[in-house]
Amino acid sequence: MGKLKLAMQLKQVSCGYPGKEILGNISLSIESGKLTVMMGRNGSGKSTLLKSMAGLLPFRGDVLINEKPLKKLSSTQRACHMAFLSQQHKAAFPFLVKEVVLTGRAAYTKFIPTKADKRKAELALENAGISHLHDRYYTELSGGEQQLVMIARLLAQESPLLLMDEPISHLDYPHQLKVLDLAKQLVHQGKTIVMILHDPNLAFHYGDRFLFVHQQQVVSASTAEPWKDPIFEQLFEGKLQPISHQHQIYFIPQTHHGNSHQNPYKSL
Repeated sequence: MGKLKLAMQLKQVSCGYPGKEILGNISLSIESGKLTVMMGRNGSGKSTLLKSMAGLLPFRGDVLINEKPLKKLSSTQRACHMAFLSQQHKAAFPFLVKEVVLTGRAAYTKFIPTKADKRKAELALENAGISHLHDRYYTELSGGEQQLVMIARLLAQESPLLLMDEPISHLDYPHQLKVLDLAKQLVHQGKTIVMILHDPNLAFHYGDRFLFVHQQQVVSASTAEPWKDPIFEQLFEGKLQPISHQHQIYFIPQTHHGNSHQNPYKSL
């Protein structure tokens, strides 16, 4: 087998906030052309790690993107290499949706966006399925619609590596599937994606590689049956029951109650 092509490497990275280290001595590799899903409990350090990978938080150690030290890249160079999607974004001014998406082209424009930039922004809106919102004010949209706008902005940036912090957390289920289908399509087109998800059913259905964050550890799971990794069991405290259906694994809650606590809706 040939050598794996890596989009990003972390070497002995420690990250956190002033006076509080969240994760320490983390070393891992992100394979190019794959959708890597990061899972962990609230407060485990997933977002902190992802922001550090994007260069948005200070860190100790080395983060390499395409074998280039992240710390030596300018903000414009970073934007050409990777794009970051946060959980929430609050606009201070009432920009139109098309204007918000166009800001994704900032790394490629000097002063005024070109016709080509505007066309790429329009295409990003189409791919995100929100062309009908292009003349709406961003501040007037619902939280889910705003998240879709930020995903369109991410697409307009055209970076080969996408870091996405819980991109579907504010979306209804049909839109969650739409975003994940789009992510998978982008990976098939050659993009590399690192995404934080909470739902193991969606994670194992769409993901190619898996990172588990637990008790200040970051573990790269085996790709064969990652749900059998001991750290996954610890994450969910053994409360999930895996079920195999048509070569796909699904999870349902592992119940421990007796007949005295039967579902009250069964007789309705």
